[in-house]
Amino acid sequence: MHSSLPRPGPLLSAILVIATRTAAQTAPGWRYDLHPGDRLVYSYSFSRQVHTDEAETAVEARFHTQVLIAGEREGVLSAGFQRNRDNADLLLYRIRGKDKLAEERPNFEKRMKARPAQFSEAMEFTSSGEPRYSWEVVRESASHLLPALHEIEVLPPNAVKTSDRWHARNLLGIDFECVGSEQVHGKSCFHVRGVTSDGSVTLSYWWSPESHVIERFDLDGSYAVPGGTSHEQARMELELRSRNETPSDWLSKPETRLGGLEAFLLSPWLGATAGELASASKTGDPAAQRLALAVAYHRGLPLSDAGLNGSTNPEVKLLANEILKTPVQQPEPVICSPPTPSKATPTKFGTLFRVVLPEKPGLAFRIFCAFRLYIMETVPSHCWFT
Repeated sequence: MHSSLPRPGPLLSAILVIATRTAAQTAPGWRYDLHPGDRLVYSYSFSRQVHTDEAETAVEARFHTQVLIAGEREGVLSAGFQRNRDNADLLLYRIRGKDKLAEERPNFEKRMKARPAQFSEAMEFTSSGEPRYSWEVVRESASHLLPALHEIEVLPPNAVKTSDRWHARNLLGIDFECVGSEQVHGKSCFHVRGVTSDGSVTLSYWWSPESHVIERFDLDGSYAVPGGTSHEQARMELELRSRNETPSDWLSKPETRLGGLEAFLLSPWLGATAGELASASKTGDPAAQRLALAVAYHRGLPLSDAGLNGSTNPEVKLLANEILKTPVQQPEPVICSPPTPSKATPTKFGTLFRVVLPEKPGLAFRIFCAFRLYIMETVPSHCWFT
């Protein structure tokens, strides 16, 4: 049976489009439009200027960061993140007022070559960006601010308009405000800005109701270092959005391999085959080999030696010995001082950041707990108290 209703004319169609967009923008809360197989690519720059009584330095690094939506279950998304450093420059190096840039630059370049150029982590989060676990604190730079900057930010719980304020679950304890609408990358975006209570750090992002992702992030802040001050700035801008990719696509490419493996390690409900892990373990990249071995171990997947026992990397060799010879068993949770929650949550592999709330007024402190946990071994890093 065919409908006899007339088709809407141009004016009515325009009204319907406007009404639909208005309803989408005023619906309760903002939401990400992300699905398994999506990949977001952000260009990312980070700069630091340090001024002390003895020295002045300035460094700038550029990255491309990959966000891989690996799966979805019961409204929870699993994503891998891989931040790939393209280059880094030493822009200023002055000791006691004397320019030493030419002398120090070769040492700086040597240190950069010795450091990893790829940094990865994973997270499960809701469509509003609410994370299920603690984010990692070991990042692409030893910064006090970068642990608060993520490609997936927690969106406000309700639809907001200009001048609305809300408190988000952010590591810096920032209260956010919608300061207006702006065009970014040709898309209409809500500009959201947050400032710490002492005014030392500003974090802004531009979320688009058209693309339903964040198109741009800006971070600007300062903090005390021994004998002086560090001023840091970061910017991320969306460059590419791709859909319908597969984990095999990601594991085959060095710029996405670690992020894909991190998601497999975090979320055991994601599908992973022994063939995919074996392929990643044969790349010759120790970081990829460690992750592939850990995923295979926890899932009980068969993984051939493939020369891993003879690896010159001590961590890969240790993990290969454990995985290829030891029956699968789950690791014991590692607790590093924060109070035990009333309902236990699974241990997240990685380097974690938690904030301990004060028990009494005036006794507030923060504790940063860092560790790498893959199988049975816990490799402690640091705990900082401030």
